[in-house]
Amino acid sequence: MDLWVGVMVNFLKMLVVTIFVFSAQNSFAQKDVIDRSLLEPFEVSGVEVYTSDVVEEKMDEAIKNNDPFMQYTIGYMYQNGFGLPTSVKEASNWYKLASDNGHVGAMVSLGIIYKFGNEELPANAHRALTMLRKAARADDARAHYEIGEIYEFGLTGYVKVKKAMEHYKEAARLGDLNAHFRLATYCSYGYLVDYNMKKAIKHYNYVYDNTKYDDIKLGIKTTIGEIYYSIAVSLNDPSARIKWFEIAAEFDHLPSVEFVASAYKDGKGIPQDFDRAVFMYKRAADMGSTHAMNTLGYMYSNGIGVDKNINESLAWYRQSAEAGSSNAAWYIGKIYHDGIGVPKDREEAKKWFERQKRLQQIHGKR
Repeated sequence: MDLWVGVMVNFLKMLVVTIFVFSAQNSFAQKDVIDRSLLEPFEVSGVEVYTSDVVEEKMDEAIKNNDPFMQYTIGYMYQNGFGLPTSVKEASNWYKLASDNGHVGAMVSLGIIYKFGNEELPANAHRALTMLRKAARADDARAHYEIGEIYEFGLTGYVKVKKAMEHYKEAARLGDLNAHFRLATYCSYGYLVDYNMKKAIKHYNYVYDNTKYDDIKLGIKTTIGEIYYSIAVSLNDPSARIKWFEIAAEFDHLPSVEFVASAYKDGKGIPQDFDRAVFMYKRAADMGSTHAMNTLGYMYSNGIGVDKNINESLAWYRQSAEAGSSNAAWYIGKIYHDGIGVPKDREEAKKWFERQKRLQQIHGKR
């Protein structure tokens, strides 16, 4: 009886672990704290695929000569549907041959297939770990990164944060951009590692300087701007605040660009400089800020720091109204109603006041 109880207990333990692993493998991406859209896709370079007229000959040759590079190429062709039917299962068979013959890229590719799985080949984190460890011993950066994710998200049934961080750091040392991005995010949040903004910026800059993808560059640039902005708003000293706002503005962080423009216009925390203020407001306007457009309209209509120019003022207000600003429509209406630099025109004013009401109903007061 005791024997059967023991067997049942062990069975239930295995069942719980199996359910946990299956759940982890299918949900880890959803519970990740980082923006996965900014991760580099896994790409292979330098692979020259075979043409369809010679691929069967090459397959025979790859087996006969036990050539890992040819075996890897055929696996790559199967995985991506280049000259062969797309089949992850067939790809994994060829990757297995190549990895058994020492091909590091095949180890990584096979490890990633096992890690994620698909309808052809169920995920198997333990097999993934085995393959990726072999590649990691050959100093493959991507292998270290993938191992880090397996440990962090507990895909084998156990979360091992310390080991995950060790592999992320090694991957970053070897130049893996995803490892740098993940470490940057964790350092900036103080998540799983000590809060360290200096390290975060260093990792983010590495990704920005080395990625070839414009959308990732933009995302990193925005993130760095937000970090500098958060530093600025945490400070009480006006001169220190403006310094960090200016740094954030260099990364096209719109609220920071607007703040710096206002500081130069009003001389808050920095010597007043209308030329610089206008430059920054125009930069913010180019980024879509209706507040900047309206401020430029006001400055030109009243001659604040610039030569009074009602046509320039109206141009900025119209641009802002086109972007949805009800305030801009009101200002244009007032200019025509009061005849500020233009002949009074009650009909034109009425048109703009009515537009102001419509815009306010759609966008609110702005």
